[in-house]
Formats: sequence, C-alpha cells, structure tokens
Amino acid sequence: MNLRTGVKILCALGSRKLFHYFRYRLTLWSGLARLREERAGKAIDSSLGAARFVPLAGFDFSAIRALASPNRARAIESADEIAAGFYRPYRSGARTPLLFSVFCPGQHWSRVRAPRNGDVKDLWEAARFSWAEDLARGWTLTSDVRYPTAFGAILNRFLQENPPFSGVQALSAQETALRLIQVALTVSVFSAGREPFPDPVLERMARCAAERILTTRDYAIAQNNNHWLSEAAGLMTVGAIFPDGSRSERYFRTGWRDFQSALKAQLLPDGEYVQYSANYHRFALQLVLWVNFLLQQRGMTWPMELILPLRRSIRKLSAEVDSWSGGANNVGHNDGALLFAFGSPFGDYRPTLQACARVFFGRPFFAPGPWDELGVWLRAQPLPESLIGVEFPVSYLDRTALRLERADGWASLRAVAFRRDRPAQSDQLHVSIWAQGKPIVLDPGTYRYNGAAGFENRLKLASLHNGLVIDDIEPMTDAGKFLWLDWRSARILEAGTATVMAEHFAYRSMGATAKRRLSRADTGWLVEDSVRSDSNAVRTTRINWLLPEAPVEFLIENGKIRARFAAFSLCLCVEGERVLGIGATLLRGGKVFREIGAVRPIPWEAAALMGWFSPVYATLLPAVSLVFTVAASGRFTLRSDFRLDVRPRRENG
Repeated sequence: MNLRTGVKILCALGSRKLFHYFRYRLTLWSGLARLREERAGKAIDSSLGAARFVPLAGFDFSAIRALASPNRARAIESADEIAAGFYRPYRSGARTPLLFSVFCPGQHWSRVRAPRNGDVKDLWEAARFSWAEDLARGWTLTSDVRYPTAFGAILNRFLQENPPFSGVQALSAQETALRLIQVALTVSVFSAGREPFPDPVLERMARCAAERILTTRDYAIAQNNNHWLSEAAGLMTVGAIFPDGSRSERYFRTGWRDFQSALKAQLLPDGEYVQYSANYHRFALQLVLWVNFLLQQRGMTWPMELILPLRRSIRKLSAEVDSWSGGANNVGHNDGALLFAFGSPFGDYRPTLQACARVFFGRPFFAPGPWDELGVWLRAQPLPESLIGVEFPVSYLDRTALRLERADGWASLRAVAFRRDRPAQSDQLHVSIWAQGKPIVLDPGTYRYNGAAGFENRLKLASLHNGLVIDDIEPMTDAGKFLWLDWRSARILEAGTATVMAEHFAYRSMGATAKRRLSRADTGWLVEDSVRSDSNAVRTTRINWLLPEAPVEFLIENGKIRARFAAFSLCLCVEGERVLGIGATLLRGGKVFREIGAVRPIPWEAAALMGWFSPVYATLLPAVSLVFTVAASGRFTLRSDFRLDVRPRRENG
C-alpha cells in the first residue's frame, strides 16, 4: 500500500470510526476482552435466579390466527419441519438438518479465526434462531406442545455445545444480539399470560449476551452499520425481559441511547440508509419495529427529532419496492438478513413497510393482506397524534428517488450522493425495470462474501450493473472486499413524472462525462446515455443489461441491434458524428454464447461474472447479460429501447 492509498483509506473511514476501531483492537490485543468476560461470567453464575423473566406482552393472537389461517397448512408444515430437526438457510434454501456449527468451542472468541476456505455466515445461519418464529406461529395456530418442547430442546443443545464467550458462535456480537432477540420473542409467545418467573438458563444466556455486546461496543460504533443497531437492540432486549436484574437498567438505557445515536448517524438526509442497500435498509427498519415493541413494554415512545428521518427512510425504501408483488430492487449488498418473516417470502418487503407505515404515518401503505401479520406480531400501532400529526416540511430531499410509473409496471434510475459512509456496490446510474410484478432488468445481487472462488463479493462491480463503463475502467477504486475508494457521487438533473435524468463524474479525470435519461414511452421504456469526450481519443463504451434467463432472438440490422425475449424486446443503437463501430455480446452463466458486430473482447475477469443473478445470499442463478459495446469519440448517445408485451419468439441461442 502506497502513501496516497493509505491517505484515501483514512479519509474514507474517518477519524471517529478509526478511533473506535483501534480502541477495539487494543482491547483484543491486550487481553482485556477475555479478562472482562471471564469476570462477568463468574459474577453472572454466582447470582443466577435473582432476576425473573418477564414475557413481552401485546400479542393479539386472535388477529394473528385470522391473518395466518389462509396459509395455515403451510405454517404448520414449516413448524413440523423445525420440530423434526430441519430448517431452510437464508429463509430460501433447501431443507437442511438443524445443526449448530461447533468451531473452537474451548477457546475464547478473541482467539478464534474463522475458516478461510468457507463462509462464516454458513456457520452462523442456524444459530441466528430465525427459524424459531415458525415454531411460535405453529404454537399460536395449534397450541401443540411439540413446538415449545422442540424449541426448549434445541435451545438447550445450542447452549451446551456453545458455552458463553467461546467458539465461533460468540465471534460476532451482532449474531449474539440477533439470536437473543429471536429467543426473547419465541419464549414470550410460549409464555404469554404467565406471571414473571425465574429461568436461570435464559437469564444466563441473556446476561452473557449483554456483556458480550458491551465488550466490543467500540467495534459496532466503528462499523456504523446494522451491527450497531442490532447490538443496541440486543442490549435493550435484555433489559426488557429481565427488568429486575442488577444491571438491566444499564443495559436498556445504554442500548436505547446507542440505538438513537445509530439512527441519527445512519439515516441520511434524503432517507437513504447508510449502507446503500435495500436489504440492509429493510433490516434496519425491522430493528426499528422491534425497538418500538420494546418501548411499548415500558410506556416509552420515540423522540420527535427521529420521526421525520424515519418517515423519510420508510418512503425511500418504498421507492425500491414493487407494489404488485412486494419484491424490491436488489440494490447494494444482499446478505440474506431478515429479522422477521412471519409467513411472508424473503423477497416480500410489504410486511416491513406496512408495519412501519402504521407506526410512523398512522396509516397503511398497502391494501389489507397477509403482509399485515408482522405488524400484528410487533403491535405496530400508530404513534400519538402529537408526534405523527405534525406537518413536516417537504423539500428536494423528498424527491431523490428517481422512479417512474406505468400501468403495467415501473422503472427506476439510481443516483446516490455518497456523503456519510462508504458505498457497498458500484451501481451509479443503474436502471431497474419491473413489469406486472416481475423484474425484467435485474441487479446481480451479492451471492457470497467468502468461500466462493472468484465470486467473493465480486458482483459489486459497475461493469456487472445496468450502467455505463468507459474503456473498461471501473468508476471507483476497488480497495478490498468491502471497501471502495474515490467515491463517485451522482447528481440529479431532472426528476419529472415521465422523465428522470442524472449524471456522475467518474470519468472526468480522463476528459469524459456521462449522463443517463430514463423515459416512459408508449410501448415501454427508453434509456439514453449521453457521453462527451473532450479529446479525440476513441473510447470503448459498454452497457451491460442483465436480463432474466430466457430464450432470445438476437440480430443486427440497419445499424441497430435487436434482442427479442418472450415478454419484451430490446433495441440498441447509437447516434454520433464519429462512431467507428458497434457490437453486442450475449453471455449466460459467465460464458459467451453469441457475438455480433464489431466487438472488442470483454476482459475475462468481468466476463466470468456476467450472466449471473443472486436473488438471495448463497443462491446463484444463470441469467442473460447483453453487453452493448460502442467505439466512438467526441459526443455520442447510446439508446436502449425496451418494448414490453412482445409475443414469444423462436429460440436462437
């Protein structure tokens, strides 16, 4: 690493985060983390039984049963699957034995190193206990004692195999917090109506979880992402379920203070979430719903200063969501995080938005449906009129979501100003198109962070998104698996009801600028990319359109490239005074299967990653990448004309 790169990294991370990170590292290096937790563990063991478990209250079981009844058979089937010892990783995987990974169980977590050849998220997935809500739903619908019995047996097995503060399951304080939230909710459902009672096993788990979170609180603050929110919510959970514990009030107050600080730092002025990810945005809002539920237990509410940022954040996420299906643009990292599903598929964002809208707007965003169930579980009732009845100012901050509507679907143009934290994926000017509840222009997603040769977070590249790349140069500097340097913000030029336009300045240093216009057309959508180069140098400009896997007819005629799919067609052309050649490449699953026109080869590193789509973490599906290539100089405009509802054509590739 040279001095210039080092300075850029320091600037990208910021002094505050570096301070907390180095303090965290010092805690590990000095052994203070281990010594602190050893003392805490002894103190906890010597005082077990002093605190009583207070079940969280407010569940409307009759309303839950009414909402879940149309899918009663599936809910019971899912609960039976868990009771039989199976679950589905990342809420969408294949049926898998419910076993907990035991890795370095006798070592303090600070000395544990996750295996390099695998994905540590796979080791953590079962231990998140996200499957527990299926047992809670099954119990609510049937009162079958098999479900609480199975849960108790699985929880005891986990605690026996994974002692506090040791092994891979204690490596992440966030995982510890998320596990505790799920356990607290599930045990509260099974214990509904009971008076507070001592539970030494759960008390030990909760208090040890709180101490584990406090040990690396500096790390959570340094990350300034969902770690900080999750761990703060975990501390509040301990204080809520064991309110008469000796340190419970401190846990709750520290968690509540941290949660508010995290929201203030992570909700950007226009409502964007600091991680620039739809999935993480939803995850953050689900944590908000959980904290709202905990606040209700104590008769507390939200401060006025957070209401407007939360409302903007809810609206911002809704601009990424399809109202027909509840699916969302797959922008940013998608690591499969989902705190609560309650019967909805992973890809449905309506439950979260519906519950948040009821709390912070006092009204639902969607018509009644199964997606109302999450709000009933977490008692998503409107905040007092004194908080949400206030007229909030409307400004340009409420018009940064570049979305256009048609009767049969919608499209969006991504334009983000990176101000407060590092971006996750290089997706400026990315276009997504939806038709009749389905995406027809895709975002590649994430697939895996680790353990997938060649794919470890590589789907973040601009060349894989539906944007524009000049001379095969990535707009930002890739400085690591989770770090971009030289952030390239975008500027909104037009935000109308029929046309939106933005530009970014990634290629200004080489004398080139790029603007993208997205317009609603009578037959579909028109995307126009205007490139201007100040020099006479010939530029190779590429646009990668990632499209669903389907048969495609592909040809070039009259200087235009046409691709016909079952439900739409795409016409590509270029206008300019000095256009030297055009061409296109079709790729499927990382392999080229058709080329036409004058095509400059795509760099093999990028080509191997094209034609793939990851709808959820650890799932990789083949798709079609249509890469439009233009060699030109001066000023020129690339046009991509999407025409919908085309009759099926014969397969030709």
